Amino acid sequence: MEISKYTKIVLSAAQKRGVKYEALRGYPHLFLLRKNDKHTFVFQSTTELIPSSSSQICANKYLTNLILRRSGFPIPQFIISKEKKDFVKFLKKYKNIVIKPLFGNQGKGITVGITNEKQIDFALKKAGEAIAQKDINNVYASYFLAQKVVCGFDHRLLVLNYKDVFVIKKVPAYVVGDARHTIEQLIRMKNNDKKGHQKDIIIDESLEFVLRQQKLTLKSVLPRNKTVYVRNTSNLATGGESIDVTHLLGKRAREMAIDVARTLGMPLVGLDFMTFDIGAGKGYFLEANHVPGLLIHHFPQKGQPRQVSNKLIELLIKKGVL
Repeated sequence: MEISKYTKIVLSAAQKRGVKYEALRGYPHLFLLRKNDKHTFVFQSTTELIPSSSSQICANKYLTNLILRRSGFPIPQFIISKEKKDFVKFLKKYKNIVIKPLFGNQGKGITVGITNEKQIDFALKKAGEAIAQKDINNVYASYFLAQKVVCGFDHRLLVLNYKDVFVIKKVPAYVVGDARHTIEQLIRMKNNDKKGHQKDIIIDESLEFVLRQQKLTLKSVLPRNKTVYVRNTSNLATGGESIDVTHLLGKRAREMAIDVARTLGMPLVGLDFMTFDIGAGKGYFLEANHVPGLLIHHFPQKGQPRQVSNKLIELLIKKGVL
């Protein structure tokens, strides 16, 4: 059985601390960790430190937004609905919006930069397809979330034990023109030259939608040195890039991130925070991830690697779980 790379870094950290592990038959991504007479279970970065109720809240983007807004944290204006007319009304008020499914990760089904009614149709279609793939059986399954678009770069703030905060700046997939090759050719060239854990830039309907928003197509030839973002979301799964900027984290953003984690009851949580300056800390929380990927902190494409899995295992031992 091939172990997920997201889980493998946690198991490797456990081994270094004398913790043994074994896979559970029939559950390929769930592992038993054992040290002396103590044991616990791990699924990627999820352990028994995370309350089930908190996980349920974080898995629902609407509930997360609602709780954080009521607690006074900066959250973009948002609505939840299953009716197109409500999103049209929301668009008329805020001019530039994002529509996303309430459940899911890796940017699946999210459409950013919606400025007209036709784009709402496309966004609802993509969000619906993403939910259909997950087969969600939930009262919210037929609802979608719309948020006002806020500017900045998406930063993943990983909070551990309400004390440590690690920061990855996520850059959307992009290409740089050379006055010779088409955008499609530039994408394929970049995919062939990807480094480390970087994922391919996927050419699909959503990418072409982003190009149309910029009055471009896959056949467009860009001027030399012109940078064009081919995704509006910065997810690494679709070719985005990661930069560790933990050293730039300011006091205000750090304290807010820890306060958000405490409010959600999550000693380990990944928070998406949109800002131009992580040092100043002025920005907006977008989402909370209850199964945050630790791999991007271990292997950023730029910046200092952070051995966060080691700290997770140390926390399990400190708390007496192992």
